[in-house]
Amino acid sequence: MLALIKPTPAQLEEFNLQFNKLDVDLLANLKQHPSFHKLVNLLSCSDWGMKWSVQAPNTLINAFLKGDFEQPLNHLKTQEMLFEALKSALSLEYSEQLLLNFMHDLRNIRKLNILHIAYRDINQLDTLATTLANTSFLASTIIDTALTYCYQKNAEKFGNPRDATGLIVNPIVIGMGKLGGHELNFSSDVDLMIAYRENGETDGKKPIENQLFFNKVTQALVKILETHTVDGFVYRVDLRLRPFGDTGALSMSIAGFENYYVSHGRDWERYALIKARPIAGDIADGRQLLAQLRPFIYRKYIDYSMIDALRDMKAMIAADVIKKDLQRNVKLGPGGIREIEFIGQSFQLVYGGREQQLRLTQIIPTLKYLKSSERLSASAEQDLYLAYCFLRQVENRLQLKDDLQTHDLPYAQQAKSLLAQAMGFELWADFVKTLLIHVEKVKHQFINIFGAAVDAGESANFVQSFNNVWQSLNVNKLAQWLSDNNIEDASELISRTLIDFHQDCFIKSTQACQKKLEKLIPLALMELADAKTKPSFASKPDLSNKPIVINQENFVRELNLFLNLIETVSKRTPYLALLIENPRALAQLLNLCTQSPWIMRYLAKYPLLLDELLAPIHKIMPLDKKQLNKELTRLLKQAETLNASHLDDPHLDARHSDTVHSAARHPDVEHQLEILRDFHHAQTLKVAMADLSGKMPLMIVSDHLTEIAEVLLNTTLKLAWSDLSLRYGEPMFIEDEQIHSAEFAIIAYGKLGGLELGYGSDLDVVFLHNSSGTDQVTNGEKSIENSLFFVKLAQKIIYYLTTQTLSGILYEVDTRLRPSGKSGLLVSSIENFRTYQLNQAWTWEHQALIRARFVIGSQSLGKYFGQIRHEILTQKRNHQTLKKDVLLMREKMMQAHVNNQDLNELKTKAGGMVDIEFIVQYLVLAHAHHANILVKFTDNIRQLAALEAAGILSSAHAMILRDAYCKLRAYVHHAKLKETQAIVINPVVAVKIQHVIEIWDELFKIHI
Repeated sequence: MLALIKPTPAQLEEFNLQFNKLDVDLLANLKQHPSFHKLVNLLSCSDWGMKWSVQAPNTLINAFLKGDFEQPLNHLKTQEMLFEALKSALSLEYSEQLLLNFMHDLRNIRKLNILHIAYRDINQLDTLATTLANTSFLASTIIDTALTYCYQKNAEKFGNPRDATGLIVNPIVIGMGKLGGHELNFSSDVDLMIAYRENGETDGKKPIENQLFFNKVTQALVKILETHTVDGFVYRVDLRLRPFGDTGALSMSIAGFENYYVSHGRDWERYALIKARPIAGDIADGRQLLAQLRPFIYRKYIDYSMIDALRDMKAMIAADVIKKDLQRNVKLGPGGIREIEFIGQSFQLVYGGREQQLRLTQIIPTLKYLKSSERLSASAEQDLYLAYCFLRQVENRLQLKDDLQTHDLPYAQQAKSLLAQAMGFELWADFVKTLLIHVEKVKHQFINIFGAAVDAGESANFVQSFNNVWQSLNVNKLAQWLSDNNIEDASELISRTLIDFHQDCFIKSTQACQKKLEKLIPLALMELADAKTKPSFASKPDLSNKPIVINQENFVRELNLFLNLIETVSKRTPYLALLIENPRALAQLLNLCTQSPWIMRYLAKYPLLLDELLAPIHKIMPLDKKQLNKELTRLLKQAETLNASHLDDPHLDARHSDTVHSAARHPDVEHQLEILRDFHHAQTLKVAMADLSGKMPLMIVSDHLTEIAEVLLNTTLKLAWSDLSLRYGEPMFIEDEQIHSAEFAIIAYGKLGGLELGYGSDLDVVFLHNSSGTDQVTNGEKSIENSLFFVKLAQKIIYYLTTQTLSGILYEVDTRLRPSGKSGLLVSSIENFRTYQLNQAWTWEHQALIRARFVIGSQSLGKYFGQIRHEILTQKRNHQTLKKDVLLMREKMMQAHVNNQDLNELKTKAGGMVDIEFIVQYLVLAHAHHANILVKFTDNIRQLAALEAAGILSSAHAMILRDAYCKLRAYVHHAKLKETQAIVINPVVAVKIQHVIEIWDELFKIHI
């Protein structure tokens, strides 16, 4: 908070000198006013304000005496003043004098409001944020008023511009820079771009093309705003940020803007568009324009390709400071406002594609988010925030003096004293001391973030020497280079692999991609070879003579996995930049090459997941179910409200609010499906990486994978229900003369039901509802029968889970375990399900029911399902008939897999996992009628424990089966991660399989 300084004797003397021309009574009233010193504070800082208040005392002085300045700026009153000015200008046929009167009114309205804002700023009645928001509001409102005039006058001459359907096309004014960011200074230029919805022509007697019409509107607007009259100007207008700059059209259609940025857009234009927002004209069309440009501004992924571009911009900033001698410039000089904005906007460009919270137009909220997301430390954010506030206040004080766009500290002693006092300092030296503290802190943070990351010494030489040899395409030379650089016994096979990649991928890539590959490949070679030190852009390579002994066969296999991934993502250079800029991510990726080909192929299939490698391995931990729900809800909510957040502008005046808020906000199903899939992939990768760390037991791995599936099932049910209920209403029925809501539940079978889900497992599910009685219909305007509603619901859930999008599918879904299998209804009523299980189900269906559990939907329906399951499984059965049925089903399964030579053989062969499951299932069905504990759980391990506790299995047999099942599951599970094809059963596992066979033989008296 700046110190308040009362007017000095010199300031009071100057005030008296200027205001002696006023009416004596008016001057006396001023001096007696309790806030007189505040007015002196303001006018002492503003020469132009002092002159204008003397020239037009009735405007400013009367507003002060009425106490207007003590109150916050009244936006509605400002709008009313502008409306009256516009009304007068449009009331009669055009004349030069009416136009001059309109321009006079705009200039005086701007002066009065700027001095009102400045009065409250100088006297610390408003925060900096309020001051900047008010100056931005004022500019937007004046521009919109002038635009209305220009549009109307051109429409009178040429007719209204219309689109292909005959609808009127309105102008769009996009505010850029400080105006776009609600951060306008007292005397800033206004950076504008003019757009319109669609090409076409006007409907007048002398029609012209829409673009020519809006060019004329733009020319008239610029003339009204920046022409210097006896009253000065309103705003200096800068249109150079438009497509093609000074050589481009003054206005362009939305499609034209989009085509330009797709074909010609440059990195600095992405940077500039961060602050873009519609400030006048058709706000809704402006929102649509920016929505269509969003993919250009913010990439879907973390955009590390921008880092090189940002470094180039940073170098240009440094060169500009030297070239233009900007050392005294608080905006462009070292440690100035531009460096603070550059820090914030750089993070926005890199991360804004993935983190929509970063898509902000204002720097202060951006810095706060960077702190909350731990991209800036709390101290760094505080330093930048305080410096920004201080420097922006200095900037405003400088511009307030003469209404000039200046950012340079003064040289004249008197000007220095006035600036120091305006900033709350008695002495210039004290002001400079504080200024330098802020500037140095900004410089420190700027260098800390954008300091040179590339070592131009040995690292660059190392990379260059590799590329010289690699691009020679000479196998022997490359093999020698590898050996010379400590990859011992580098064979022709390794060299050939690299050269094949050069010919198959490198030479076919874009120039930008090739530059990235020239950096990345040598880094990856050294990392993959497990050198003690690796060449990176943060550390030098180890060029010592210590050889690195490697297994060439494994090296080539792992190198191929890495190169396959790189070839897959090579068209998206940001992914290559991510690996170059983040040694940790590259190291973790190559570590995965050595541990899990499956994960490498998974990453190649879904390269968006490379972002997940940025965190240290110990922080890449799976989320629990509560965290999963919270994170997925956040992602969907963020997507759902993104358009709404772009519509909700607190600085938007009331004239546009109805138009903007009438825009449709229906959820984008395709986008939602992509979010679900991206979430699934990211969470699965976290589980797999924790799994590979060796610190997570297999059962916990399956628990995590199961919880991910349950959260996604729950979300798809909610999305599907919401969609259908909007169309048809809620399903209802009448029973016992009472109206009831029909409920729905999803029952999990198989691996999902048994809490044994693996990577890529299908979901075995059955859908149930409880609709019964009469009037089983939905309550919407378009009512349908409940049975049809639930079928549509199940179909939509399956569609959401199985549809192939750009991000793949969620899960394959198997519903064949429903009553009557494929020939049965997709969704059964709970009573029909019970009847079927009691009277028609086969033994193998009761075996499957042992692993069934309610997972998602109505809790009461889930509870009833649990009762039915208990009822069915605890029936007394004939042991011989049961044994015969179980053996028959086991034989069918073995016949179906008789030719299996892969990992499935460990599941289905004698003594394998299926045998253990069948032993458990047989014993549960045979004894549950007198030992209800057997049906409490759905997973094999706890069922084995229950059989032991009930005395049905001996402790020795239970331990053998439990141990064998865990070992076989772990073997199959990790073999999948490593993509092991050949089955090599070690002696320990072989013994356990034999023990299972012995227990089977003892139980069934025959081995199949």
